[in-house]
Amino acid sequence: MTPEINTRPAPLRYLRQPLPRRAPKRLPAKDLAQLAELYTVRSPPEMVSEFLAENRYLVKLLKETRRRITHYFGAETKPLLELVFIPETDILDKIWVLVPTKLSAEAALAILDRFDEAWWLDACVESKGNLNIGLEYIR
Repeated sequence: MTPEINTRPAPLRYLRQPLPRRAPKRLPAKDLAQLAELYTVRSPPEMVSEFLAENRYLVKLLKETRRRITHYFGAETKPLLELVFIPETDILDKIWVLVPTKLSAEAALAILDRFDEAWWLDACVESKGNLNIGLEYIR
């Protein structure tokens, strides 16, 4: 006689109290201050600090990105730094660098295309999908 096999899944165990939350990592103040000089930071600084502390490799890339933006869009252009959330969650998804421009869409996109072809399409691999660059049209 063969033994009977129990095929029912184990009962779920429900969490009755919140898990202890670890203290969030923070980017060193010096690095955050340097980025604040290079970018207009739109998102709350503590959230930017936490995101960049978790994705430390982006700090160097953001500094180089600023240098390249200056080359293509001019020194008077101060890019914006903004975090993006996954909809309906509190999970930070990625960071955006937005280049403010008064140029026509056609002219600005032509410059962005040159920027992409000359540098960003190769460099974006380093961002691991956590950094995007776009334009913000201003009046």
